[in-house]
Amino acid sequence: MKSKIRLCLIIVSVVLAYSSCKQDLGWREPLGENQTRPSAITNPVVTNLNGKAEISYTIPKDPQILYIKAVYTMSNGVQAEVKSAYYANMVTIDGFSDTREYEVKLYAVSRAGINSDPVVVTVKPLEAPIWQVWKSIAVQDAFGGYDLVAKNPSKSNIAILVLRKTSSMNGLSITTKVFTPMWIPLLPK
Repeated sequence: MKSKIRLCLIIVSVVLAYSSCKQDLGWREPLGENQTRPSAITNPVVTNLNGKAEISYTIPKDPQILYIKAVYTMSNGVQAEVKSAYYANMVTIDGFSDTREYEVKLYAVSRAGINSDPVVVTVKPLEAPIWQVWKSIAVQDAFGGYDLVAKNPSKSNIAILVLRKTSSMNGLSITTKVFTPMWIPLLPK
């Protein structure tokens, strides 16, 4: 009796699976066919934070807009891009290790992938959280090793990998080896 019920359940599930595969959902088609340039964002407001910046803005009432894109170049010369959904009116850009001014271009992107005219803003991030932690690091002797203590006033996610320098047998080359093969997270204090 159990085998007949099991067989019936298998047959019903195969028929349901086969019938659900016949409908074409159209996922391979472009998201939009309208090739017109979307309207640009308005009223950008920059809030500078530790190592990052938040930019809020007003999104135009254009149903073709899919997302907002921020493009900027970091201090190491690498160009970065951050996207924000149409339903959010803010984008957060980060990865800054210094406090220089950076130019950020904001684009509204349509469903067809067409960029609006750029809206250019300038951000000047505050001191990066890693430098705040670096200034407060204290190493104390502990039983069988050491204790690493630091303050994290911005409560950012920071991890430190501890390394030590060793020299080779001939004393000419210096290599870096992992002293402790674990990350030591710094918790907010």
